[in-house]
Amino acid sequence: MNTKHKGDITMSKILSVLLELGETVLFPWGDNDRYDLAVDRGNGRIDRIQCKTGRLRDGVIKAKLCSVQTHRKGVAFSESTHKYNKSQIDTFGIYCPETAKCYLVPIEEASMIEIYLRIEPTKNNQAEKIKWAKDYEIMLP
Repeated sequence: MNTKHKGDITMSKILSVLLELGETVLFPWGDNDRYDLAVDRGNGRIDRIQCKTGRLRDGVIKAKLCSVQTHRKGVAFSESTHKYNKSQIDTFGIYCPETAKCYLVPIEEASMIEIYLRIEPTKNNQAEKIKWAKDYEIMLP
């Protein structure tokens, strides 16, 4: 499955959960914005969401929180990594196929290029500075 198809599935899963919650979902026109969809929270507040696919490995959902662009110059390729910032998005929407769940993580809580949402306890019983997936899960009633 190519990355575009994987991204479409992720966005549709997050969209579906938001719609089931009764949210008003908006889409930017074209492909030039840094966010994939937005939620109208009322009172003029719009929450811009960038959708990412997470993968469950060793009890942790890992999701890359940057975009990678590949450029071709002649026969050589170069890649550039672009982090998101508060002027571009408000929240990361993460879908994990292995858990079949969606998560919303505010950009303020996702300062790295990758985020780790823990499903299982750590082997050394560390509890501080852990981001538990259940705390970010989009729950349906």
